[in-house]
Amino acid sequence: SISALAARSAMLPDAQAAMILHKAHEIAPFLQAFTVLTPVLLVGALVMMARIDARLTLLVLATDPSSTRDIPKFCSFLGHQLLEQEEQDGNYRYLLRKGG
Repeated sequence: SISALAARSAMLPDAQAAMILHKAHEIAPFLQAFTVLTPVLLVGALVMMARIDARLTLLVLATDPSSTRDIPKFCSFLGHQLLEQEEQDGNYRYLLRKGG
């Protein structure tokens, strides 16, 4: 689950992109943006999506409540797939699959 992935990345500083292991030993980019607002988060997600191969996943963590509206629209507009979306204690987690 994306909660387990997030737990493994707790040592990463805010707004840092890194590579973490994902299901079936795939490598999944990770975008942690706890201190930025959604527009900055979306720019980061756009950059990360451009860097990864089609059909790979991107795990996004955020604290901005407007991300619940903006991340699904981002995926829909750019042809990506929102695989999972969770909220716990004001922390939002999204698992996106790159389209194409």
